[in-house]
Order: sequence, then C-alpha cells, then structure tokens
Amino acid sequence: MLNRRKSRPSIKADKEHAGLPPFECEFDFEKLKANLLDKSKDPVSPICTGNDSIIHSGTVLYRREDEGLFGAWNELFLVLTNNHLLIAEPKQEGDTTRHSLITRPILLDLLVLSNFTDSPTKRILAGYFNILKHTGVKQSPPASPLQDALSVYPFTIGSASGRQGDYTLYVETAQVREDWKHQLEAALRRRELEQASSRAFEIKMFDVVAPIIPESDGETRMGKANCAILWATNDDRELIALGCDEGVWIGLSHKPKSLRRVLRVKSVTQIALMKDCGMFLVLTENTLLAYHIESLVPSSPHNHNHTVTQTPQKLSRANNEVLFFAMGYLEHRTLVIYTSKKDNGSVFRVLEPDYIRIGNSAAGDPHLNGQQPNWFRIYRDFFLPSECRDLAFLDSELAILCKTGFELMDWSNFANIVIPRSGHPQHSKLLSTCASSRPLAIFQCPDNDLLLCYDELGLYVNQAGDPNPAKQPIEWESAAERIVRHGEYILLFNAHFVEVHDLETGKLCQIIRGERLRCICGAHNAETTARVYGTMGGGDAEDGEGQRIFELAPVVRQARS
Repeated sequence: MLNRRKSRPSIKADKEHAGLPPFECEFDFEKLKANLLDKSKDPVSPICTGNDSIIHSGTVLYRREDEGLFGAWNELFLVLTNNHLLIAEPKQEGDTTRHSLITRPILLDLLVLSNFTDSPTKRILAGYFNILKHTGVKQSPPASPLQDALSVYPFTIGSASGRQGDYTLYVETAQVREDWKHQLEAALRRRELEQASSRAFEIKMFDVVAPIIPESDGETRMGKANCAILWATNDDRELIALGCDEGVWIGLSHKPKSLRRVLRVKSVTQIALMKDCGMFLVLTENTLLAYHIESLVPSSPHNHNHTVTQTPQKLSRANNEVLFFAMGYLEHRTLVIYTSKKDNGSVFRVLEPDYIRIGNSAAGDPHLNGQQPNWFRIYRDFFLPSECRDLAFLDSELAILCKTGFELMDWSNFANIVIPRSGHPQHSKLLSTCASSRPLAIFQCPDNDLLLCYDELGLYVNQAGDPNPAKQPIEWESAAERIVRHGEYILLFNAHFVEVHDLETGKLCQIIRGERLRCICGAHNAETTARVYGTMGGGDAEDGEGQRIFELAPVVRQARS
C-alpha cells in the first residue's frame, strides 16, 4: 500500500518543487508512437528520450479527492514505455489531439503499484447530478468511451522518489484494470532484467549488523556508523575503519568479525588517513584529533620494538567547534583544512604535516615523555563572511560550498569568484534555480568542465563559471542528501535509493533501491572515493539498531574472448 505520500489534489500538479522550473512537455501521440518526441523548453533537461518505445497506452479517469462524491472526473492518457510511465492530459486543437504531461515522467526503476484489487467505485457525473437535482428529468449523459460507466475500477501508481506524488486512476472494467496490471508488472520485470545486465555497481553487504560488536570484555555497542574509509598497508593487508557514535573500529575489510575498537571516543563524524605521513584524523564531538596510525594498527608484528605514542595531537583550538575538515593537495603540499563558525561567517585554519617530527615519533621520540605531540604546523588562516557547508580541493583552487553558491579561491592570491555566473539573460531562470538549491559537491570533469552538484540538480560550467551550453543541466530523480564520486560516476544518496550518473554526460546509468539509506564515505567532497560505503535500515533508532553496512562495488565484467 502507498501510504508515504498523499495523492495529488489536482491533475494540474504542482510543477514547482524545491525551486526547480516546471517540467512541461506536450507531444503528439501519433508521433510519439514513432519516436516519443519531447517538446520541453525548460532549462532542466527532460528524461524521456528517443530510446523509449511504447508498450501500452489508454484513457483513464482521475478525480480530485477533496471534491467528494460529486467531484469532477477528468480524462487522462496513460502511456507505458520501456523506460517510463507518462501521465498526460489530452487537449483538442482543431482536428488534432495533443497530450500535455501533467507531471515528470516516472522512471520504471522507481514505479510503485498498488490497490489493483480494490472494489469498484460508483461514478456520478456532476453535470448529470445537476440535471436530476433541478429538473427531476432523467437524461442520458453525453456518450464517451468511459462516460457510460457507472462503476469504475481503481488502481494507484506512484514513484519511490516522492516527487510525482501518487495518483489513483480509474478504468471502466475489471478486465481493463487487469490488463494494465499485467502490462505494468511485465514492463517492470523486463526493466529489471535489462538493468541487471548493464549495472555499474552492485551491493556487497558487510557482515556486521551494527551496533553490536563482540569484544574481549563482552559485546560493545557501536551506535550509528557515520563514516568509513579503506586503505592497504605496506604488508598488503586491506583494512577498513568505521567511525561510529561510540568510537572507531578497525579490521580487515574481508573479515568483518576482525573489527576491534581502537579508540574510545564519542560521536565520530569524520575520519581520514594521510597515508604519506601515517596520520589518522578523527573528528569527535566537534574536536579534531590526529593519531599516528602505528599506535592504532601496527604495520607488522615486528614493529613493536618501538613504542609509538598513543597520545593524539589536538588540531582544533580550544572552545572552537569544528564543523568539518578536508584533506587535499595544493601547490605540491599536503594540507588539512578545518572550518569553524564565527558569528555569521566561517573561519578556516590550514595545517601542514611536519614530516620530520612525525618520523621521529614513529621511531619512538624520547623527548615526548607523554606530552602532546606537535605533528602539524599552521600554514595559514582565513575568513569568509558567509556560512560554509563544505570544501573541495581542485587542481589549483579551493572550492568552498557556501549558502551563496560555490566560491573558487585562487590559492596564490586568495582572489575568489562565486559561480555559477552568466551575463546572458537566458540563464537568469537557471541561476535563480541554483540560488534556491543547496550546494552539495563539485567535481572536475575530464574535459576540465566543473560539475556543480546541488540537492535538486547538477550544472556543468566552464572554468570561468559560465554554464556550458553544450551540456544540459541534470534534474535528479529526487532531492539528494549526499553526493560522492567513484571513478567516472557520481552517486547520489537519498533515503530510498541511490542514483548513479555518468560524470561527463550526466546520463542516468542506474537506480539502486533501498530503505533508510545513508552514505558513510569518510572523505568529504573528495575528488574521487576509493570505496563507497553506506548503511541501510536502522529506522530512527538513536543507537543504530538494525542498520546494515554495505559497499557499492563496481561491477567487473570479463572481457569477451
């Protein structure tokens, strides 16, 4: 049963959602049968293409639920293709009937069906009822393929995205409803088989059901898993680290039962490993700490000849809550930048590792004597008079995600520009759309374009920040909560599914369904993520009860001989 969302109150669906331009499309059904032409003039590209072919179509009825028993019945036209389900309103233009989409086409990967066994509903024509009320004379209603039916049979269609809403539609006989059920279910099966053969990623469950992990002193509760990273040691062990509400666990990636808690800290929201210097960074309770990885996981059993201090260096300043940190490379330097809020602005501290002191510590520095190590030095500080949400390292610039958009900062002179920008009037509506959306990520494409990712859409711009006219903006299937890159793909997480898009073209490649999904990749806005980890399930439990950890692994296809 569809109970997450209410049906639309009108066939004139609310086409304005989250600041995006309305999705409008008119088509001639005769031409549609040949090539499903799309006449959209919106700045956000439509998702129906010439690759669609018609499987089934027909007239259905729709009634506004808030108008009661005698509400107006409207005829709609339902078109099932091999990729989408389209809901259109017929419009007569002289001798030609055209069809205008009343909502965004529903991708079959997200189509949800229900209520195919509900009892028929009595259909009373509002006009016919008024004739009886005022004259008492019984007259026949106007003839129409469906208007002669006094009982109509309901079924409900919707989308897992929640963007299109749910529609309860009616047909004139039980057999017609059964035909629609058969055609829709068969199309879903075909679509599933087709997608299985061309999928880019597959789910691999990590056989640990958080939040309980066995330890030597009994079972320990992990709490919610918030972040995860993976790396290989010098002796070819592949390790995974999980940052959770109740600490940090590390173990072999292929042996989940090897996980052991290495840090007893609270509310870990970010972790990262600086492999070139062996620093393990942990953001716990809004405090940024640095540990030597050798103190947590010795690279080999023979390394116990030296004692590596387990005392961390506190990188953040006292009474200064860290919102997030990022690690990257600029001007041939490895840098760590963390952000704190100050009044209505954001303070950034840039740190650089001191490789000599780190090396001495790994060799057992006798001068520490239990004191806090000093592995990082301040490189510079800077301030922005706006609320910062994230940042990313590009080739020679720092991209800062703010309320106002994306700020690109030249590292050599601190000059910055806000993108996207354009002096062309035709881009004004698109820029307004971006301004009302939330920046989530920025990625550099192979052709040097930048892909600006918002919660509602993606936009390609050139190095100057102007929209690329050769690449249409991308409207996501649903509002994204987290976006990460893996190789040539970007993956968009929301609570109900993951969208996989091609980085360079924006093409939707795959939908991965689930419930209560969360991305727990440790890297913040990294240029590319080595592994994509997430959790599913767990409900709203604060301790993460029932959540399952999984990896979205690239599908490896064997080359044909």
